Amino acid sequence: MQRNSAAKRLTSTIAHAIYNSLLPDTCTLCEQILAPPRPDHLCPYCRLALPYNLNPCTSCGIPLQQTTSRLCGPCITKPLVDQTVVPLLHEKEAAYLLHKFKFQKNIREGQALAQTMLQMINTTYTADKPLPQCLIPTPIAWQHRLLRGFDHAQILASMLSHETKIPVKTNLLRRKYGQPQRQKTRAQRLKLAKNTYTLRQPYKAINFQHVAVVDDVLTTGTTARHIVQLLRKAGIKKVDLWCATRAI
Repeated sequence: MQRNSAAKRLTSTIAHAIYNSLLPDTCTLCEQILAPPRPDHLCPYCRLALPYNLNPCTSCGIPLQQTTSRLCGPCITKPLVDQTVVPLLHEKEAAYLLHKFKFQKNIREGQALAQTMLQMINTTYTADKPLPQCLIPTPIAWQHRLLRGFDHAQILASMLSHETKIPVKTNLLRRKYGQPQRQKTRAQRLKLAKNTYTLRQPYKAINFQHVAVVDDVLTTGTTARHIVQLLRKAGIKKVDLWCATRAI
């Protein structure tokens, strides 16, 4: 039995070695061959070149000028969420990765974004600050999902779930069909209808006290604020927000 198991592991190792030699992993930005393969599919140079959000507000993710501050002015009196994880600014290489993932269904670019998010997640949550109990991807209308054939927020949440072992709940929220947010101006985004997002289940069916909403880009925070209000009404006490990039 042990010999068979050892033989299977050896066969798997040899198969991976042959596969990597014939089809080596390449950097998703500069296409340089990566040896050995990297979980984020980025070479060290492109990883350093990413536009990192170095000093974000812990509630809304906006970059702060003062390194000693943890919250921006508006969030001192009206915080967006309890904790925001948003490691990249929505520009240059980060915007390119997100566009390739979201609109061209390129999973490798999504993995690059997820790995960058995980780095910030691992430094944000400690023994004194536990991880959320579940991940809730920001929903898209079923009509948009049918046309696109791809739910980027759900896939991003699944990638993060695989690494953090936090379950994903996709059946808690529903989005009403309407014009996509990316096609709206900032003023139109801020006037998002209150019934755009609704709960699929009765309030009493939600048994979590701490959750994280997962999305691709944090822009005005209007979507997040609507979802947070729904979740708090359902009895969830702590709501975090995990996004790949922050638009400024």
